[in-house]
Amino acid sequence: MSVNQNSEHNILGCNVRISADNNNNEMALASVKLLKEEILKLREQKPGLREIDLAVMSALRIASRLQEVEADFKNSISDLKSGVEDAMEYIEQVSPGVTSLKTPSH
Repeated sequence: MSVNQNSEHNILGCNVRISADNNNNEMALASVKLLKEEILKLREQKPGLREIDLAVMSALRIASRLQEVEADFKNSISDLKSGVEDAMEYIEQVSPGVTSLKTPSH
């Protein structure tokens, strides 16, 4: 049975309550930490920004990084799939029948 854990965080003056089960609590806390770090970096780079601007720009930066990671992941999976297909074709060329499923004989 998983128990929800609650925690409160102040992000740019907004009190945010996080409720997550044991499995997701660590990820939720890491997400809060990531957002706070992004806000601090942006605040250092552009000290005159309003808090709403900091919030939106931080969210956009994180979303952009997520999209980059997703695109890299998709490309990696595609490259892996292509490599496996090429390897299977090569194995079939040098050892016909090896890649077909064989049932063990008793």
